[in-house]
Amino acid sequence: MQDPISKNNAIYYESVKAYPDDYRGVKWESAQSQFLRFKILGGISPLIFNYSILDVGCGLGHLVDYLISRDFKGSYQGIDISYPMIAQAKKRHPNFTFEHNDIEHISEKSVEYVLASGIFAFSDFEQAKHTLSLLFSKAIKGVAVNFLSAYIPEDIKEPELFYAEPSKIFDFCKSLSPYVSLRHDYLENDFTVYLYKNGE
Repeated sequence: MQDPISKNNAIYYESVKAYPDDYRGVKWESAQSQFLRFKILGGISPLIFNYSILDVGCGLGHLVDYLISRDFKGSYQGIDISYPMIAQAKKRHPNFTFEHNDIEHISEKSVEYVLASGIFAFSDFEQAKHTLSLLFSKAIKGVAVNFLSAYIPEDIKEPELFYAEPSKIFDFCKSLSPYVSLRHDYLENDFTVYLYKNGE
């Protein structure tokens, strides 16, 4: 079985080389949908732009573009298991912190909020549960993460992608925290889950 880092690099190698600056490098369908996802992730707290953020699967650092547009005053760290992604993110935003790293190696409760956009596109339910547990263990206040939704017509699903059942993800998140919220109201093929440590 191919290890996650090799698999991830193989999936994104050509797209990053071809599109080193925009949404196509991380395989989103448009800049508008990518930024809408960032807006929804940021909805976990009205004060998030003043807190510390860990961006897991940061890709080319596009979340930083969104944060800057919102007058971000907190601290930011982006991690990704793709070397080409991190190298390009550092070029795009040299004043922000990016590192080639895995969530497994991040200290527990090291930041207020953990955000992750698109990291489960090539995953499965068991891996998603494992990763969600890790994300939640790193956050002081909460986690916001999105998924492609299984609630779309079968004939438009792409066979290599993971479309999560929102109810199953919600139920698992409830096993991690009693404070969980799910949004499925912004894109037909996408949903976001917020997990809070203390209901804040």
